[in-house]
Amino acid sequence: MNDHHNEISVIGSLLISPETFGIISSSLTSSDFGDDWCRAAWQAAVALNDNGEVIDIASISELMSKAGFKNNSAWLLDCMNNTSTAANVELYCKLTKQAANRRRLLDIAGQIGDGVEDCEDWQAIVSRAVEQIDDLKDAANTDIVSSSDMACKWLEYYDKVSVNPDFAFCRTGYKTLDSKLGGGMFRKGLYVIGARPGMGKTTLGVNIAENIARRNKNVLVISLEMSDIQIMAKRIANEAKMSYNKLLAGGLTDTERDTALGAAGILSSRPFDLIDKSKMTVVDIGRAARQIKGLEAIVIDYLQLVKPNDTDSNKPRYEIMTDISANLKALAKLLGIPVVALCQLNRESTKGADKRPHMQDLRDTGAIEQDADAIILLHRPEYYADKNAEDYVAPMFEQIEMIVAKNRHGETGLAEMVWNGATGNISELDVVNKDLPFND
Repeated sequence: MNDHHNEISVIGSLLISPETFGIISSSLTSSDFGDDWCRAAWQAAVALNDNGEVIDIASISELMSKAGFKNNSAWLLDCMNNTSTAANVELYCKLTKQAANRRRLLDIAGQIGDGVEDCEDWQAIVSRAVEQIDDLKDAANTDIVSSSDMACKWLEYYDKVSVNPDFAFCRTGYKTLDSKLGGGMFRKGLYVIGARPGMGKTTLGVNIAENIARRNKNVLVISLEMSDIQIMAKRIANEAKMSYNKLLAGGLTDTERDTALGAAGILSSRPFDLIDKSKMTVVDIGRAARQIKGLEAIVIDYLQLVKPNDTDSNKPRYEIMTDISANLKALAKLLGIPVVALCQLNRESTKGADKRPHMQDLRDTGAIEQDADAIILLHRPEYYADKNAEDYVAPMFEQIEMIVAKNRHGETGLAEMVWNGATGNISELDVVNKDLPFND
């Protein structure tokens, strides 16, 4: 049965048995019909259904005539006569959908060829093609899942998790934070780490990535602000417990240099990959991620620097960030891994009495609150202390608070840890799970 005959059979099934409209409408849209007459017949049926009118051959014929398809009655009768049974409508729809997706894929291939012929920027061509293919894959994965199928999928998932808990999530490497999150970062989740500049969000993001790589799991860091040398210096400082500034500005003793080289040797063997381009779209990030087999997580530094798609560049900033947030969530689901997005907070976050941030301080968009599986806000009380005051006493160690302000898979609250700004080291505190009231 050829593609055209499948479309004819869909329309024939509808005319033989109008109650098949629900099955067809849940499977196909008008753009799935390659034949103009079949598309017009389906559009007529949709219009009749939307108006609460009866779907029959006479009504469809009348609307088709108004749309310019004259003498259609004989054609509609042929559709009925050439359809053996309406009982196979689901098969006809499936085959019609497959043919439509083949046409779309060929169209994408044609656009790639035209772009190459026209000497367009090849990276732009690839980015556009990947975005269109992702859209095509999303459209192809809209099958309805029955309750029994869901039960089977859950049982299969649970059996795997029971044997290997890491099948469910990717651990951050911080037991206190993982406990708050419900065991770690669940796969297919979007995790947002928000903070004002200087609070340590890049350090935490790099440390989480390092903890993943330390377990010999592949991780990708997208650094839209810092260079590869700066990120490597952070990694060495954390690994060797030495000054980050010295690693960048010089001044190491011979012993310290040997220590740094030893740490660099250890780090070089870990599956920690980095891209430090200043301009990347979500499509670019997805394309890079697909090149890494067995990727465990992506860390993006930071959300507001992700570039919008060319077609979205003229939108208001709020809408752009809303789209980027939604696309990152979709990317996490598509790749089946957690995406960690670092995020700037508004200056308003520092105007409270205790300077602690809240979810409403997330910059440029409120959509992050809906899209994120968890939102972790960073706060260092010592950062705001008046160190020139007469009664100021420097603490033995500085605390960093990880405020889990939203958590789709666990509890909210506070994870307290120890911060060492010189080395970029964040370590666990004995005091855990201290409650913090939230007004969000």
